[in-house]
Amino acid sequence: MPDFIARRDADLLQWSSNFDQKINFSPESYGISPLAAAEYAALHLSFAQLYAAAVGASTRTPSGIVAKDDARAALVKRARQLAGIIRAMPQVDDARRLDLGLRAKRRATGVRRRIERPSHAPVLRVISVQGSTVRIQLGNSQMPTRRTLPRDVKGAMIYSFIGEPPPTMLKGWNLRQSISRTRCEITFPPNLPPGTRVWVTACWFNHAGAPRPGLGNGPAAMPVGTWLVPNVLTMRRAMKLAA
Repeated sequence: MPDFIARRDADLLQWSSNFDQKINFSPESYGISPLAAAEYAALHLSFAQLYAAAVGASTRTPSGIVAKDDARAALVKRARQLAGIIRAMPQVDDARRLDLGLRAKRRATGVRRRIERPSHAPVLRVISVQGSTVRIQLGNSQMPTRRTLPRDVKGAMIYSFIGEPPPTMLKGWNLRQSISRTRCEITFPPNLPPGTRVWVTACWFNHAGAPRPGLGNGPAAMPVGTWLVPNVLTMRRAMKLAA
């Protein structure tokens, strides 16, 4: 949202002149005391005079520019303070805010929908196993033909386990990664022998649960097991060297 304070000194001076006149004509109607309005008038006058001197061909000096900048900073600070007071006054409607050069009051565009934790577990399948790397695909159990994330789901947490049998609680699993897509690779330690039994499971999470286990996580998927297989390319290289 753009700031009501203009960046250019000339534009700020024009805005401040209107603001100064309006609040000093009827300060109480804006929730401002006459003393506060008078103090702002003095700040506006100081900035106006120093600005005129800073832009004049015969009066422009380095020290004058510094003084003008200091006066601008003091004016802007006070303008923001008074604008905050005016915004808090219920009797000042949008028409009067705009007349002062302030923004209209922000209105709620609707009731924000609460996003609940995912209620369904993903469907998980192993796509391939190469050496110690297992590729998996997650699916939406409510819409099996779609490969996109379910509604209100930000991603999935991937867990793995080595050995038999897999734990019945996620506490015993190893959290491997958090993903924002439906495919990923899990690489197990390379020193595991071929034939080692490994398991994978996952759960959806929404924005409240990312990126760690918490209230925003859904139930875990049915664990899927597979076996690590020899890396074919590695075996071929070894046989070639042996020959």
